[in-house]
Amino acid sequence: MREPEGAAGWHARPVRPRLPWSSEPVRPAEVAEALTRAMLSPKTMLEDARYNKIVANRFLIEVDPENHAQRYALIEPRLLAQWREGLLEALSTANSRQGRREFRFGGRVSLELRVSEDLAPGQARVLARIEPDPPGEAAPGYRLESVPQGEGWPLRTGIVTIGREPACEVHLVDRTVQEKRLVSGQHAYLQCDEGQVWLFDGTPAGQPSTNGTYVNGDRVPAGGRQLRDGDLIVLAALDPDDPRPDTPGAAALRFLAADETADGSV
Repeated sequence: MREPEGAAGWHARPVRPRLPWSSEPVRPAEVAEALTRAMLSPKTMLEDARYNKIVANRFLIEVDPENHAQRYALIEPRLLAQWREGLLEALSTANSRQGRREFRFGGRVSLELRVSEDLAPGQARVLARIEPDPPGEAAPGYRLESVPQGEGWPLRTGIVTIGREPACEVHLVDRTVQEKRLVSGQHAYLQCDEGQVWLFDGTPAGQPSTNGTYVNGDRVPAGGRQLRDGDLIVLAALDPDDPRPDTPGAAALRFLAADETADGSV
């Protein structure tokens, strides 16, 4: 059922102003920019008791029928995936600039593309709001543990950054790691979604780490690597052919996937 503009916390904005001298239809790249602006707009944010900014995580993209048929319909799944990835990267970049994890999604990121008959030809509109996850869906049941210290980080859906910088969700505070600086500030990141966890080297924006990321002795390729329960992750190697978890200044993490019993307990 279609919800009216302004209802249930929706904030709407045109992708770009309607200019009388411009007849060029709104392109998907312009929608990507408008999504980032809507996510980081003060109108869609809430602030918690620790001054963290909670940003919109639910987005509707509305396009006029003709433009939708010509530019969007045939590649809709691809566009939705690219727009979602862009939002995750934009949030990570905003946190990096602040030096801490100041901005947080209000729940799992979701996007929907639909036709709107009330838009002028060639126009598009983005609607955004905070929509918390239903109870029981916030945590996928995965975690990282440092080796051998055993410090743990429960994982949530979306992008999870790993590195020496305080802005990283998995912030590596080990004294040797911080002093040796073999591990990059933002060294690697996880993409947790749809029952899968993928590990990527470098930052979500595409900057590779200085000394590489490895899983079970193999270097993580540019396209990432899907993690399995018990995988050993090594961040930074002096010898790429022999990534050692005990190298001073390197970091070792164990990926753990919770196994559920028949009664639903963990």
